[in-house]
Amino acid sequence: MKSRWLRFILAICLGVATLVMAGLLLASGSAEEEGITHYQGGTITRTEHSTYLSIMQFYTPGISQKLNQDKFQQSALREHVASNILAARGRAITQDSQQALAEQQWNEFKKSYSDSFSYSGVSVEERLRDLALTEREMISYIEDQIYGRSYFKSKVTEEALQKDYQLNEAEHNFDTYDIRQIYLSFTANGSKIADKSETLLHANEIVRQWKAGADFTDLAKRYSDDPSVAQNGGFYQQSPIYTLDSDIKDEIVRLDLHTVSEPLLAESGYYMVQVEGKHTQSYEEARESLRDSYVQKAYTAFMTDELPKFFSLN
Repeated sequence: MKSRWLRFILAICLGVATLVMAGLLLASGSAEEEGITHYQGGTITRTEHSTYLSIMQFYTPGISQKLNQDKFQQSALREHVASNILAARGRAITQDSQQALAEQQWNEFKKSYSDSFSYSGVSVEERLRDLALTEREMISYIEDQIYGRSYFKSKVTEEALQKDYQLNEAEHNFDTYDIRQIYLSFTANGSKIADKSETLLHANEIVRQWKAGADFTDLAKRYSDDPSVAQNGGFYQQSPIYTLDSDIKDEIVRLDLHTVSEPLLAESGYYMVQVEGKHTQSYEEARESLRDSYVQKAYTAFMTDELPKFFSLN
């Protein structure tokens, strides 16, 4: 499972990497090497931006397909400027070097590289060589991301996080369930069932067999219209509440442990459910995910509301 720093980097790269090559193309023939764009507090050179682009390509190889798009070009330098501004703010707040942490995270990424990019058949070393990148440049980039996150994280208080936790807890958003489930669709073999009461009769018969001691896995594989049941026998472990059908969410929340439900009506069919386990994340367990959510929102707000005050293309 990827660490939070990697999810944050990849989220930016996937949603934002389409913004990166632009500066080079936009500046071509109209800007001097030493400064392809200027902003309040700094300058970005062609060489710096080329490295930035290569790093984005390292994480998201597909961006090369968008290099000639005008919107992509205009937005690229904005992303680079934002990265520089946020890193500088983070450095001013933390004062301490984050190089050791960046090196640790880079090493963790290298270990997970084969899982994330195994389809390419290219090693980390080969990928870096193809993009004319060094490990030191990758570590420096990660360090900038750490500083940027530190800046945003410094702006959220424990009081705000606790309030957010309480609101989400009330909606059961921190609950995960171990569930045995059988699903009967109102559509059988691609054809509508004219009388939905037929589905209910079938569901009631399954519940009767289940309660009488019939093997659940056998029932699930024989009767469920959920295609994933054949693989897991209808057992879903540690499922967050938001992954469950919203039509039956409230019923599942109220269901006693180890109790087979009566058929639960949803828009598309009936569910028969047994909750075998439930876990609610504590505030301490959820704290970092709450911070991550705040960072994402704060980043979006910064790009929309604050960055234009700093950024101008020359």
